[in-house]
Amino acid sequence: MRHPLMKSRSRSFYPPQLNSSLVWAAQQIAPYVAHVVYRLDLMVSVEPDVALDHLSAERCLLLCNHPTFDDPIALFLLSGYLNQPFYYMAAREQFDSWKGWFYQQMGAYSVQRGFGRSPQHCANPGAIAGTPVQTGNFSRGRLFFPE
Repeated sequence: MRHPLMKSRSRSFYPPQLNSSLVWAAQQIAPYVAHVVYRLDLMVSVEPDVALDHLSAERCLLLCNHPTFDDPIALFLLSGYLNQPFYYMAAREQFDSWKGWFYQQMGAYSVQRGFGRSPQHCANPGAIAGTPVQTGNFSRGRLFFPE
């Protein structure tokens, strides 16, 4: 018998289900886990080009190119540093396992990769429909990792 979290997770779109308490708890332990497991520490410049205090008071869209798995971890560490939960657009296949539930609780929502590469595939209905809700009605940061 499958665990309730292990039920079939094969939908075309997974919306975020931000759980502020779980995000806060994960942000508290993330620096230690990142250091021990990934040997990754967040270092914030003393003279950033954009004042981070200003970013936490405004809507913010971060577009990142991440060639490694470390980048999403670093940006989650940044969300903890700013004490702000972010919304994350993530590849739909990341939601197929039990981890998908956790990602949704952290504020992630799915996008099907490869859409938009040709005129007949220029729409990703779930992500397109979900993104305005994320970007227009909330004061959280949004993270996109365009291909």
